[in-house]
Amino acid sequence: MANMRSRFFRNACTCNMTPDNVWTECIAAAQTAMHELGRAHSERAYEDCMANYFYHRRIPYMRQRQFFQEVQGEIIPVGVADLEVAHSVILELKAGNVNINDDHKAQLLRYMHAARNRNKERSIMGGVFLFGKDGALRVWEHRMPLLQTPARQDGTETE
Repeated sequence: MANMRSRFFRNACTCNMTPDNVWTECIAAAQTAMHELGRAHSERAYEDCMANYFYHRRIPYMRQRQFFQEVQGEIIPVGVADLEVAHSVILELKAGNVNINDDHKAQLLRYMHAARNRNKERSIMGGVFLFGKDGALRVWEHRMPLLQTPARQDGTETE
């Protein structure tokens, strides 16, 4: 019974992947999308291709993931990321530009801050993937470590 396989998924479960393992798969998914589609496609086409890559490898993902932040007791939407992979990597896809600019980076950082506030026990990685007009894949990566909970004098954690 230990060797049973799902008839729906060919590969084994990947639910225990580290953020670094997930990031490696994200790079491979983007490279596959660029190779299969070529240049001059829409963000949506690259997103579709990457989603198929994750699906066939049984890597959990969410498309068009909305992020929120609490401000003065109110929940405020901060934006929608293209992909969230395995609850540990947030991806913002761009197509048709020449370079990754500061606006692209700021957009990703907003989502990452909201994600870290939602789940403080998990480190978060993020990336902007630019599928360039020239056929090049450009990547900007950012890591947010775990939030450290201050310890009390007696060695217990505070909230």
